[in-house]
Amino acid sequence: AAFATAEDFFIGSPDGVIAQCRLAANGSVSVRSRTAPIAAATEAENAIRAIAFLPRGALFDGMALDASADSEADAEAKDGDAPTAKQHRAEASAEDELPLIVAADGSQRLHFITPLAPSAPSVAFGLKTEKVLCGYLDQIFDVKLLPAATTAKDASSKPAASGAGDDDDDEAEALGDLEEPPKPAFARVVATNSKDVMVFNDGGCELSGCLAGHTDIVTALDVSADGNFIATGSKDESMRLWRIGADRTSFTCVGLGEGHDGPVTAVAMNPKMATSSSFVVVSVGSDEAIKLWDARKPSADTADSKKRWVPVQTTVNAHLGAVHCVAIAPNDAVVATGGKDKTVNLWTLKAKGLTKLGGFAGHRRAITSLSFAPADRLLISSSNDGCIKVWSLGTMSCARTLQHDKVGVAQARFFNGGHQIVSANAHGIVRVWAVAASEVVNTFEAHTDRVWTLAVAEEPDATHIVTGGADSCIVAYEDYTAEAVQQMKSDKADFILMTQKLQNAVRRKDWATAVKIALKLKHPRHLRMVIVSWLADDETQCEDGLTDILAVASHGDLFKMLEFTRTWIANSRHCNVAAVVIAALLRAHHFTALRKMAAVKETIEALVGYNKRHEARVAGVLDQMHYVDYITRSLRPIGTVAAAAPEVEKSKPAAAASKAANKRKGGKKPVRAREE
Repeated sequence: AAFATAEDFFIGSPDGVIAQCRLAANGSVSVRSRTAPIAAATEAENAIRAIAFLPRGALFDGMALDASADSEADAEAKDGDAPTAKQHRAEASAEDELPLIVAADGSQRLHFITPLAPSAPSVAFGLKTEKVLCGYLDQIFDVKLLPAATTAKDASSKPAASGAGDDDDDEAEALGDLEEPPKPAFARVVATNSKDVMVFNDGGCELSGCLAGHTDIVTALDVSADGNFIATGSKDESMRLWRIGADRTSFTCVGLGEGHDGPVTAVAMNPKMATSSSFVVVSVGSDEAIKLWDARKPSADTADSKKRWVPVQTTVNAHLGAVHCVAIAPNDAVVATGGKDKTVNLWTLKAKGLTKLGGFAGHRRAITSLSFAPADRLLISSSNDGCIKVWSLGTMSCARTLQHDKVGVAQARFFNGGHQIVSANAHGIVRVWAVAASEVVNTFEAHTDRVWTLAVAEEPDATHIVTGGADSCIVAYEDYTAEAVQQMKSDKADFILMTQKLQNAVRRKDWATAVKIALKLKHPRHLRMVIVSWLADDETQCEDGLTDILAVASHGDLFKMLEFTRTWIANSRHCNVAAVVIAALLRAHHFTALRKMAAVKETIEALVGYNKRHEARVAGVLDQMHYVDYITRSLRPIGTVAAAAPEVEKSKPAAAASKAANKRKGGKKPVRAREE
């Protein structure tokens, strides 16, 4: 209990009902209003655990309570000077209105309730629940995305709509001319570790509705192709069929199927129910059986006219052990089941029932999920052995096996027209596979525990993937492959155009323009070749031109130029180009300005290190040149020695003849001969 004022207080009870009470001056207490009772309420889940109050003026973004009333009032006040509905609530005093009630129940939900004003008369069920926020969800057993809703007129014309009874038919006729609202983003149905199923109409945690009827934990669910029906399976050994109201906030149980001898592990509805006269639900369970339910005309029970039974059309013992998963082909012709016996069985779906078509064997452990390709005759199965097998229905053989590790794969689905597969394993890792290449193209680790469920919703403008697991998290992914391919094509066309402009600028020797284009291309090789050609053409003009370009360049272009310079300076053949760019950069900007650039420290440190290395190399070459200089200065030029050699050879015979003549004469050697 909690007091809002000195006279008004509220009481929360174990059955989930909140009562507004008034304390009179004489001490008597009167109940002025209460919330509507909750069906099948239990103290563990629906009991009110705490009550608090939210001031009327303290509304936060996304919590526009009573939005419909606000919009009508705001529309009337738009053209005039009257205040809007939100301004009315913000300016209301405590004497006229009580604060909003915020109540927390045993299921970790927050209920935002509007109380009666103190001056308003007492009403039996006058407390209105405006919003319900669902927080802690426990383990996520199954998640399905709600497809785009069709019109109520179309729904009333389908044979499946007649299964709800005469009352529902009258309601459909009354709404025949109304259009259902468009589907909000990430509208989803969630089965947690609870006997109730929660429905969310947006990407947040605002609860739109709750499917209450099962007496034990709901283990599986499926949504019809037209988005008007939900099938659920539970540990209470029953299957239930629910109709979604036109407002997407009301849900009615229109069918109950009982007959399994164990928990229902998976359910599926035929994909073509919206365009064909057949509407069937297939359920499998731990009792080794597969049941086919005719959901077109549920019959009312004689004991309870409100309970409608879905007749069983066929019951087949499908596997030697518990059946874990079931899938129906897009053409409603084949049903696939997988179980604990490590096999996949195929069944022909006909008007009279199910007929076994064949089976696949090859997994070493139990089958966990099945999925048909949208176009090709392919079926994938995942298993606890860590494998994903692609089966061909045409050849009845295994087309390929995908395996990344030995961790069990919990779920696998086709998407992107059957060209890709998304899988989730027991460690919470989600992978995207390319079927043609049999390789992983993307990996996500958003979960911290086992992934129990995986759903794919493909629409013309977007593809969404939703996963839920034992970590109580629901993660949504968006496939942007088409956008990425389109962007790659656009970037390639732009690159070809810029390359052509670069070649034209080089041909015209418009070096400044060529440098700017090469810088936009983000390719160091093109820019280096332009600078080398510019240096060869006019070195002085190149240095001055680079200085002018870098003086007006943005910080992004300067950092890009430094990155390219680091690439060039690492190679001794291109270090001269790097030296020219560094000199121009220091002439254009003071080093203190360059130091203030973000993430430039590592680049400058690399440039300094390579500069020291090149300086040491040049110093070593200079030392070697000193030896060459010494040798050239110490030795006689080779050309002079070669020219003097013939004259020496010619003078030898003459000197010998003169020596012999002097010996015969007995005289001294002539001076001339000695000089020669």
